[in-house]
Amino acid sequence: MTEKEMLKISVEEFSRVQDWMELAEKDSDVYKSLKKRYLDLKVILTSSGVILTDKKSHHFFSFFFKNTGKINLPVIE
Repeated sequence: MTEKEMLKISVEEFSRVQDWMELAEKDSDVYKSLKKRYLDLKVILTSSGVILTDKKSHHFFSFFFKNTGKINLPVIE
């Protein structure tokens, strides 16, 4: 798997985890498990050179890829 493919999969999973977290009760075990994966994915993306900027006023994360542009995803509180 290339780095580009891994980043694509990680961003897609990050987005799915965010969607699922919005559906889960914040005090549930499901939410806690999703939050752990959410944090794991943030580490993977950051260590892969993706710069995560939390723009709470606009409620999205911007993923700035090296020389490739950016992707915006909603922020999970």
